[in-house]
Amino acid sequence: MQLPRGLVTLQALQAAPFQALLPNRKRLRIFFFTKQKQSYDEETLQSEEERAGQGTTPNQERAKMKPITLPSGLVRRRSPAVYPIAELLRKKLVHCFSHLIWVVVLVPFQSRATMPSIVPKPVSLVNGSGAFLLAADTAIDADTDSQQTARRLKQALAPATGFDFASAAGGNTIEIRKDPSLVNLGSEGYDLSVTPTKIVIRSSGEAGQFYAIQTLLQMLPPAIYGKEPLSHLCWSVPSAHIQDQPRFAWRGLLLDEGRHFTGKEAVKRMLVFMATHKLNLLHWHLTEDQGWRVEIKKYPLLTQIGSQRPHSPVLGNPSLSDSTPYSGYFTQDDIREIVAYAADRFITIVPEIEMPGHAAAALACYPEYGNNDIPNYHPEVATSWGVHPYCYAPKEETFTFLENVLQEVMELFPSEYIHIGGDEVPPDQWQASPFAQQLMKEHSFTTTAQLESWFVNRIEQFLNSKGRKLIGWDDVMGGNLSHTAGVMVWHSFQFAEPALKNGNSIVLTPLEHLFLDLYQTDVKFVPQPVAAEGLNSLETVYAFSPIPPGATPEQIKLVLGIQGNVWTENVEDWLKVQYQLLPRACAVAEIGWTPQDARDFGDFERRLGYDFERLNAMDLEYYGRTPGGLPFRWSPANLKAGTSAIVWPITGWVTTGPLPASGHWQVVPGDWRVHFNYQSGDALMIEKVEMLENGKPVATDQHLAPAGPGYDNNEFRLNISTVDPSAKYSLRAWVHSLDGKDSTGYVTVSPPKG
Repeated sequence: MQLPRGLVTLQALQAAPFQALLPNRKRLRIFFFTKQKQSYDEETLQSEEERAGQGTTPNQERAKMKPITLPSGLVRRRSPAVYPIAELLRKKLVHCFSHLIWVVVLVPFQSRATMPSIVPKPVSLVNGSGAFLLAADTAIDADTDSQQTARRLKQALAPATGFDFASAAGGNTIEIRKDPSLVNLGSEGYDLSVTPTKIVIRSSGEAGQFYAIQTLLQMLPPAIYGKEPLSHLCWSVPSAHIQDQPRFAWRGLLLDEGRHFTGKEAVKRMLVFMATHKLNLLHWHLTEDQGWRVEIKKYPLLTQIGSQRPHSPVLGNPSLSDSTPYSGYFTQDDIREIVAYAADRFITIVPEIEMPGHAAAALACYPEYGNNDIPNYHPEVATSWGVHPYCYAPKEETFTFLENVLQEVMELFPSEYIHIGGDEVPPDQWQASPFAQQLMKEHSFTTTAQLESWFVNRIEQFLNSKGRKLIGWDDVMGGNLSHTAGVMVWHSFQFAEPALKNGNSIVLTPLEHLFLDLYQTDVKFVPQPVAAEGLNSLETVYAFSPIPPGATPEQIKLVLGIQGNVWTENVEDWLKVQYQLLPRACAVAEIGWTPQDARDFGDFERRLGYDFERLNAMDLEYYGRTPGGLPFRWSPANLKAGTSAIVWPITGWVTTGPLPASGHWQVVPGDWRVHFNYQSGDALMIEKVEMLENGKPVATDQHLAPAGPGYDNNEFRLNISTVDPSAKYSLRAWVHSLDGKDSTGYVTVSPPKG
């Protein structure tokens, strides 16, 4: 069957075998559609009438067209700026000779290399002339103390380049040296010099060499973060001299596993992002009222019972229950693997084991360690969010239990600090407990805040005896906190002042700037999934200055650094973690690394545009990646040979009513519309779209419709007659990519209009 002129109708697609329609499927990318996507690399196809007026028909012109292949040497030598054009010419049929003019103009100027935007911004960067070209015969020369750095560099460069860097001496060299003379830059500082013939990495410590690698990778094309070899790319590094060191020692992110459990592979991907942006500390929140997520051998019930809850609040409507059991925890082998993975990237993991409050899950397993002398004492793993009353009793057997738990935790985590929470301890149970009241009398305590400080000090003494330090949320400042404990300031700056006056080291992570589970912009105007109440825009995060007003030089030395937090009451999985985290975590990285007077939001936004390309190459989701606002994408990562089923969440993601009232992320009956927006690569054929209720189809629209260059008439309609308010709804599309798996695009979902 001949390829129909113009747009192939859906009736024709359904009436004939698809392979027969497209004997050469590659042609679909250019000729299938009457309207071509307009972008820098694709021209609009002329109409039949326009071409007829020029004396040729479309079929006649197509017959004359030949692919143009650039010489391999030219492709290798071109600068990064030439890549989009050369790639276009190499891979597509070309019908406009003017593209060649750009190649002729641009190729001779490859020496005018443009410095990619680096995030976080280096302390000192001086541009040079020319560029270093990474090639198969590039040699990596490391001294004895730098062999691990050489290994890491090869591992980072090999996947995308396809080079093994086995050459002992090549046309150019990457030299790695430990240099004690750079001790003034600190163990994480480095000196990076790039010339056309040599790259030199120097640092007084291995961590500094590692961060030099991260800067070097950001100086390469973003595709360096890909996993497949790209032989057609020119791997050029602009000449420059960089001297760099971090502003703060603690540059962290928090991941809350207690409410929702992400799993081992998700944590690893988060660590990879952190390493590329020079973040060096993961605060891992592992225990909560709603779940205990770390295996403790001495107390197996903590995971056998404490890691499970019978149901959870419905996303976007937390007054309802989803009626679905929830569970998950990390084995000790999992944790060892993750800790080692982090250490190889110079990231310290600080575990948080909550005490004395947020203990419902633990006490559901071992109720004897709670205040079991009060009326109506029945601890259970919590099934709702918020602050719950269950806290540990301040008795000796409880301290023995907690010390045993912490002993196993310390064997898993070599971090200097162990986080014990200490926040949001309701006084009710201690006030109602005869034992707790008697203890307060014995110590002349007049408030439960003093009792909490006594509790925290007991735990700190144990940690200190094991060579560790205690850190807790600023709630622990309510009584007589020791001078040696660390304080994590989350309420506001006003809590930093008493901690500094008391001589405590602090980490700044205030709610109004660095809680990343809040909305990223006004949800009434920009579609976003349900999030914690409040707004922390990218600009708000970036504007944060970590030094408290009025702090003395001695007090400034007590500021360990900063941390962005992702709490997971409304963050149910890894997709949502990425969406809430990025790109705001890039701003956190720059606050922690770059000097205050070198920071400028406009400049950061400009550099962030380039950083987005790196995140794309790493296949990380982020707010703003898709024009539709929500990360409902398809890409090579979720396409396979043949037909693929892709699932996107609906409950808690798509708004169905006025905001920000609760429940308006709830699925409603009516006509739901789904549209597939093609962006790049091969066209996509959609076969069927389904609305799922707790994983089972409740509405289906099955017909063939393509999403490709310039063609977007592919709407699917799903009519839902009734809904279950407590159910979890999601969207599933059955699709296949035409001629390969490199199709990318996004889906927009329109709920019924009410």
